[in-house]
Amino acid sequence: DSMRIAFRDRCLDLRFDSVSVEGNLTEDQKQYISTTITDKKKEFSFEQAKRGYYRVLSTNAIQSFYPTAVLGQVSLFTLRLQTAPKNVLSLSVGGNISSSSLMQGYVGLSHIHFSKHPWNAAINLDIGQFFTGVGLYFRQHIGIKPLFLYEVMLNAQSFDYFRSSQGILQSNSLAKNIRETEYFLTLNMGTPISYNSNILLEFGATAGVNRYDYFPAENYSQYDKKDRTYLSYLTARLKMAQTTLDYNMYPSSGRHRLLEFRYILSHEKHFEGTMYADGTSVTQPLKSTLLARLNLEDYYDLGRWFSLGYNLDITVSTPLDLCDYTSTMMAMPAFQPTIHSRTLMLEAYRAPIYVGFTVNPVIKFTKTVFLHLSGGYFQPYKELLETASGGYTYSQPLPRGGFVGNAAIVWQSPIGPISLSCAYYEKAEKAKWYPSFNIGFLIFREHGLRN
Repeated sequence: DSMRIAFRDRCLDLRFDSVSVEGNLTEDQKQYISTTITDKKKEFSFEQAKRGYYRVLSTNAIQSFYPTAVLGQVSLFTLRLQTAPKNVLSLSVGGNISSSSLMQGYVGLSHIHFSKHPWNAAINLDIGQFFTGVGLYFRQHIGIKPLFLYEVMLNAQSFDYFRSSQGILQSNSLAKNIRETEYFLTLNMGTPISYNSNILLEFGATAGVNRYDYFPAENYSQYDKKDRTYLSYLTARLKMAQTTLDYNMYPSSGRHRLLEFRYILSHEKHFEGTMYADGTSVTQPLKSTLLARLNLEDYYDLGRWFSLGYNLDITVSTPLDLCDYTSTMMAMPAFQPTIHSRTLMLEAYRAPIYVGFTVNPVIKFTKTVFLHLSGGYFQPYKELLETASGGYTYSQPLPRGGFVGNAAIVWQSPIGPISLSCAYYEKAEKAKWYPSFNIGFLIFREHGLRN
């Protein structure tokens, strides 16, 4: 080690005065890479080259880079980049095979146009027992300094919380019959704040309609009709986000940080079913809601075989009070620290204001096989309580919260995570334990009011 350090100390600092981009690329593509790497400077450092490298990768148009440094005559280097672009048109197929009701299939078709202002477009189709949806996506990068990007998303999707609670070990009576259907259009604009830290500043707006279909009580019959609530909304948000997690599911290193401020303008129309009334409708005036959220997730390597992570979620919002208990509960912010918790309608883990915290130890058997544990607590400021005939009220401040937990043996295989897991929710109304075996990704897009 000492000889290696001494050798590196004698090496010249890597400073460059030119870039040579090689590969099956057009002149516009080579110019984009060269200009992004150099940041339009005559001389640039290795750190600047790294920042430019990540900026080029963020276009999602490059398959691989192979860099070499060639020393010139004045102690400056030429950076040579052997570059392979991605296929212009690509087809993706994935999903999840599960012992529970979370079977899922995914097909995606994407097109990449790599030019001076690169863009990519995609269409995604998801079919499953819990989540079904179709989405159109367009994203373009404009400018070099500062880098600016915008994206447009159009989504139609449905979440079936009754079917997501069913499985071999759970009966059909474990969950309320609730379905959420969403149609929304999103426009996002963003620019990186820090390339070294991979922090993105983003401003966006979403317009959409949520439809909530549900029985307000569990003693319904086959002759009853569901209540239905339509929530039309326009939301604007400002957020800063950073993601360096090594895996989308069951990460073991890296971090995810999110600071978000959101304004929601909404309009509600409610149609009663047959349980408490018969076909009457209620229309509410426009309502305004403010929300601020801080979410931190970090993992620290504490040796070769162990890492320790945590997840902190602090949400503060003004209440969005709708016509009845179920629709109000469905529109509330939710504490969802694990991927499985996002598949359930956990009423006791939703509130306008709350703090949620989990500790996530990871025991590593190999680089890709490990035991991923998670345990934490949810504390609302005020809890939503159901009253007679589907009404609601709020509890006194600081009621007792609830514990959550998850344990999973995970293999991060080439086709995706393969896991044997068991989730626990202390304040779930009926089933508190959810064991499952899964092969692949649980793929579903974010809700319109939270994306």
